[in-house]
Amino acid sequence: MVNKKRKDININLKISNKVLYTFIAVFILSIMGVGVFASTYTASGAGHPYTEISTCAEGETLQVVSGIWSCVSSTGGYLTGVERVTASGLAGGTTVYCPSGKKLMGGGCSCTNGGEISSSYPMDDHRWRCICSPTSGTISAVALCANAE
Repeated sequence: MVNKKRKDININLKISNKVLYTFIAVFILSIMGVGVFASTYTASGAGHPYTEISTCAEGETLQVVSGIWSCVSSTGGYLTGVERVTASGLAGGTTVYCPSGKKLMGGGCSCTNGGEISSSYPMDDHRWRCICSPTSGTISAVALCANAE
């Protein structure tokens, strides 16, 4: 039988108890903080949590009324005279207008020169507003309009 000598590796760290306990406390608090943040976080840029979204009652449709999305009583008809209207301008901001006698049903934007959409929203029943950032390029705004009933 051969005697094998066991080699032990000893690492000596000269850390005071105060430093060690501080490190452990900061680590535990960090883990707890991440857990609390992850359980309560809702991405504001990604829309609304489902608890903030309400559905319209039977016989109502979702429409823009004075720049605010609202449930309004529908007359039971279909949209008529749907028209796609576009406008282009500087990325600092462009507004597209529905023709006279038509109401805004929705809209959107696209940016050039690597710009990103920073705002895209209905201003009222007839206008859609688009803003790109940075403001060095151009922007195209689109509105979907239909006959007002």
